Amino acid sequence: SAAPVKTYGVADLADTRLVRSSLKADGATFTVATEDDEANFHINQTGQFNVYNAMAAITVARSYDISDELIQKGFLNLKSVPGRMQFITEGQPFSVVIDHAHTVDALYKLFAELKKLGYEVHFSGLGTGYDTTIITW
Repeated sequence: SAAPVKTYGVADLADTRLVRSSLKADGATFTVATEDDEANFHINQTGQFNVYNAMAAITVARSYDISDELIQKGFLNLKSVPGRMQFITEGQPFSVVIDHAHTVDALYKLFAELKKLGYEVHFSGLGTGYDTTIITW
């Protein structure tokens, strides 16, 4: 037999639906709803794409009857994902964010997320994953 299909997103028809989210530099707080309930979650990563990734994890975990409390505990145990909107704080008087955005579209989305958080992008480096780097500003 076929595996059940579960959906997540912002559409009313999604099995796990995003109700609201609040993004800050140190993480995101969001509410998801199903036809049965609503639940609040917090992740230590910022960015709407990280909220969507967390919603995918919630949808899968719930399908295995993992409690929201255990899901939240897992989210809080994950402090950062290297290279995914990773803020580097070493006492410098400016912000540094590392993200392995590797397409033009991904860079636009990254810069849009940073702008929503109140940051201005003054300098960016784009690496190819090899020994060359293209610098833009």
